[in-house]
Amino acid sequence: MADSQIVALNEEERKTGVTPERAEEIQASILRELEDKKLALEGVTAYVTDKMTWMREGRKGPPPDFLDYASVKPTISGEGLHSSGLPRNGDRDEPKR
Repeated sequence: MADSQIVALNEEERKTGVTPERAEEIQASILRELEDKKLALEGVTAYVTDKMTWMREGRKGPPPDFLDYASVKPTISGEGLHSSGLPRNGDRDEPKR
């Protein structure tokens, strides 16, 4: 989860310091995760909106199919991350999508 990663990064910065390169790498990883979640949330929101419209308009025709709206597969929690939620220094593996 991005919140815990940000907290862990802030703690690491206070305790030991973080190189600008490492901070940028971590922030980029967090941003990718947030962007994926945003896309998934937009898809779910569109589905629920269309489903409500379909119901309100008398349920004519087939209902919206959720799979048509699921543009992003959810990431597996913790995959590509370590216990703190931060990649290890020099760990360039990106979370699987």
